[in-house]
Amino acid sequence: MSDSEDLQAIFAREDAARMLDAQRRMQNGVATYAQLTAGGLSRIDIERAVRRNELRRVHPRVYIDHTGPLTWEQRAWAAVLYADPAVLCRESLEAPRGRDDGRPIHVAIDHSRKVMPQPGVVVHRMRGLALKAYGGTPPRLRVEDNALAMATRRGPRSTRSRGSRRWRAGRTSLRPASRRPWSARTPSVAASSSKVWWAIWHQAHTRCSSTAT
Repeated sequence: MSDSEDLQAIFAREDAARMLDAQRRMQNGVATYAQLTAGGLSRIDIERAVRRNELRRVHPRVYIDHTGPLTWEQRAWAAVLYADPAVLCRESLEAPRGRDDGRPIHVAIDHSRKVMPQPGVVVHRMRGLALKAYGGTPPRLRVEDNALAMATRRGPRSTRSRGSRRWRAGRTSLRPASRRPWSARTPSVAASSSKVWWAIWHQAHTRCSSTAT
């Protein structure tokens, strides 16, 4: 491989790492396995980061960059990314005012899909979801369509009951341990999280470079 090709590969890896960091910031520290690998991390890198408590698995193939309690926004992002493509809906259309009481996050997916509920997540199937969603952060159902869904209260009863039971079973581990959000208790959490992401990425690519030489 020529020097120019080496430089192009290095720039591509750095661009991927910057994209991952931008996604992590937008998603309140939450990232999917696909986003992590697209950012240059391998499966071994991710597993090592989990063992070192640099990453924590929230749902299957969804991770958070700290080991403390999750804020409502982080739980919402984790739910949406787990069921992706999905949007917040029903009681979860807006963040709670005041303290997060740990209620499950409601997400809507298209009626043609099936997603297994997770502790703290209630999945609703909806026809024509693409026409009823708007691009919030996280994505949400349009207000008028959400009001209609709340009024009819129709949905797969079995899915709601399973999600509710699992939420009750895992509620203690999901609700915040303090009245203050994680970011308020740790003012430097954003800066620390960035350092963690870059440290994980740097360790992975330092090993790759050493192996190549």
